Amino acid sequence: MIGLSSTWDNGTIYCSTITRRLLLNKYPSLEGFVIGLAIEAQHWIPLNPERTKGVTIYMFEANHILGAVMILFQGVMGNILYTGDFRYTSLMLNNHILFPENRRNKKLRQIAIDIDHLIIDNTFCDPIFKHPSKHEAVRMLIDIIESHKDHKVIIFLYKTGKEELLIELSKVFKTLVLLTFIP
Repeated sequence: MIGLSSTWDNGTIYCSTITRRLLLNKYPSLEGFVIGLAIEAQHWIPLNPERTKGVTIYMFEANHILGAVMILFQGVMGNILYTGDFRYTSLMLNNHILFPENRRNKKLRQIAIDIDHLIIDNTFCDPIFKHPSKHEAVRMLIDIIESHKDHKVIIFLYKTGKEELLIELSKVFKTLVLLTFIP
């Protein structure tokens, strides 16, 4: 959301429906600029006022924070996959757009569509980083909390990005989550 403000007037913002809700919660004045698109559905984005030129896009779950998506652009420029921040999981290989049934074989399992340009966020793309899966990370935190039953637990988080974690904790511990924003 860097660069966004309540006075944004630099064109349409296409994002996931969840991200749209988050954006409009913070910047209600962006109502006319933000279009939420369904994940794993084909969308036509016009590039000219006559709507004769455009690009087809697909958004895929990025397994990162709530609303984060990877985007496949298809058009005269070829196939461009933009990952943004994502957390790899082998379930991504089941994506029927990126790994269509007709490209699968027994030896290689799945072969992706041809990607002409790959724009990848590689902040942690180094073997020295060993991040647990989301499920493992939640389980680790639950174990820590359970081993300190006589303590008050306070979890400090960024403003966005850990909503799924808080939802899981509230389910496990049957409690409400109190959000307090400290400037």
